[in-house]
Amino acid sequence: MIDAADAAAAGAPRVLLAIADPVRREQLRSVLDRVAPHCRVDFTERAIDAVLRATRSPADLLVLDLDIGDVAGPALVRHMARVAPATVVLAFDENPERHPAGGPRLWGWGDAETALRHWLAGRARRAGDAA
Repeated sequence: MIDAADAAAAGAPRVLLAIADPVRREQLRSVLDRVAPHCRVDFTERAIDAVLRATRSPADLLVLDLDIGDVAGPALVRHMARVAPATVVLAFDENPERHPAGGPRLWGWGDAETALRHWLAGRARRAGDAA
């Protein structure tokens, strides 16, 4: 990861990890180091803090652990779409199949690298469209 001040100055994407489990958080940081080393990464252990941070200073990406515990994850994903529409939310669950169909797209933790690469590709496409 690059220094936060350098990242901000260079317009690097800001990623907010809302993951309570420190082991899982470090695993995801390791994946980010590989696929998006230019990102500025912050974290919180509580979903409510993620909402507050994203509404005050929007992140480009919120990585949300649906098992974070202090709110219902799918409801938070829908809420984020209303209060911070510029923030992309990648929601992860140990068992994404247990959630009802028709809700937000959920990723399994084993697919973290694929999900992050998907986000980066979409970001690159949008940047190309804006140019």
